[in-house]
Amino acid sequence: MTTLVLTAHGSADPRCAANARAVAGRLRRTRPGLDVRVGFCDQNSPGLAEVLAGLRDARAAVVTPLLLADAYHARIDIPRQIGGCGRRGVRQADVLGEDDRLVTVLRERLGRLGVSGRDSELGVLVVAIGSSHAAANARTVQVAPKLAAATR
Repeated sequence: MTTLVLTAHGSADPRCAANARAVAGRLRRTRPGLDVRVGFCDQNSPGLAEVLAGLRDARAAVVTPLLLADAYHARIDIPRQIGGCGRRGVRQADVLGEDDRLVTVLRERLGRLGVSGRDSELGVLVVAIGSSHAAANARTVQVAPKLAAATR
């Protein structure tokens, strides 16, 4: 069986871990036969290395970064932890990136909150943690104009 390991950045804010676990729960309900686990790069438990160490029964695993930017964690940290786990059959999926489906989800959530692009009194702030990787920053910057265009 292939195991899906959702890997989030982690944060001191408990909502980060709660959100990652909620995504995993949703996937489990949608795909009952899929083994879904959650690991974190920083600040939350279990860490990715701990999750990978616990994959004794899995023949294969796909580590799926719940990250927008293809930067440090996706390029260095996660591959290093996969390489260090001593297991074959563990591979890494691409980051979420600036996928248009994320913009669609953001737009739908704003709509549910009653946010309208016609409301000149209200603004929406999209925040992303910067990276030392210029290409990752450039791709992340593309999300805000897409969201603005989709909510007008």
